[in-house]
Amino acid sequence: MPEPLTAPRVHFRAATWDDLEELNALANRVAVADDTDELVELEDHAEEWRRADFDPERDVALAVAEEGSIVGWAEAGVSSSPRDGAIRAYAGGGVAPERRAEGIGTALLAWVSERAAAKAAALHPGVSVVIFGWGREESSDSAQLLRSAGFAPARYFSDMRVEFAGWSGAEAVEPLAEPGSVLIRQPGVEDEEAVRLAHNEAFEDHWGSSHQTAQRWGEMWRKRVFRPELSRIAVDAATGEVLAYVLSEVWVEGEQYVSLVGTRRAARGRRLASVLLGGVLEAGRAAGLSKAELGVDAASPTGANGVYERAGFKLVRTGVTMDLPAR
Repeated sequence: MPEPLTAPRVHFRAATWDDLEELNALANRVAVADDTDELVELEDHAEEWRRADFDPERDVALAVAEEGSIVGWAEAGVSSSPRDGAIRAYAGGGVAPERRAEGIGTALLAWVSERAAAKAAALHPGVSVVIFGWGREESSDSAQLLRSAGFAPARYFSDMRVEFAGWSGAEAVEPLAEPGSVLIRQPGVEDEEAVRLAHNEAFEDHWGSSHQTAQRWGEMWRKRVFRPELSRIAVDAATGEVLAYVLSEVWVEGEQYVSLVGTRRAARGRRLASVLLGGVLEAGRAAGLSKAELGVDAASPTGANGVYERAGFKLVRTGVTMDLPAR
């Protein structure tokens, strides 16, 4: 565990399952304070901890105040496969707003950077490792902390939102240009592998992405927040191949999160993503949800930003991913 720098009233220790409820409450409080919108229900937080590649007692460190309350945490993660010759290792976490500028975040970041790099090296020996963290904006506490540790901005991302109360679905939902040749439907349990293969191909040219293994994809496909009824896939009527997909999750009651949007390279230019996106938004509104949100690479090579703007999404905030090559 990390040693405190200027935080004499704080000690550091490994997390246990008994800490989850308090840690979940702190994570949600930090999300509100930092305006990230990354609220997580306790049951979904527990599901994340049960991932096969995650061990909270090794991958999560806690900063605990002298009275026993958790005032900060850090967690390490690793991408499922290399991309551009490197594995990306995630250094995440947060500090209670009232306990910042005490050195807690600095100590936690130092620990999680080392843990993430070691975890990546153990899972992918001999492969270069790049550690990354998320900044709310370049001026945010998180971005400034990362910069002070030597991280540098690598890519910018946009959070976008559409409010269903003012959304004109008739204008946003595009008709299918090739009726009969492409089938639009909800994904079923049997589509798990076909959509995974489509996703891996669709994101082959996407910055920072890695191929999803069957295990990791299956965990995503079966988790509680995934909503097949708010998702759509486009299937080639002749071959049965999944050409495009839009998948939705519900992390907060009443709010739709469009988690993944992709189109196979050969099917691009047919506006399939626009058709599917309109369909999932219609489904969200019909289900009584209040809004839909998504995050997109600000420099996406697929023109995704234009697709979302045409569907009615508007920019809410900009975030930055910051990288540090592991020593």
